[in-house]
Amino acid sequence: MPARFAPVRDAFHDLFATGRETGAALSVRLDGVPVVELGPHARCLAPSRT
Repeated sequence: MPARFAPVRDAFHDLFATGRETGAALSVRLDGVPVVELGPHARCLAPSRT
């Protein structure tokens, strides 16, 4: 991931670290080229909050 997108990665990570998010993915393309591909990885297996 290009360094200029590191704040996006950090904000995404913080959502999981604080418990505000339990499952998400983010894909950003710039001129058709993927520049950010984020997912919770192990977190996607976390139990539901219900």
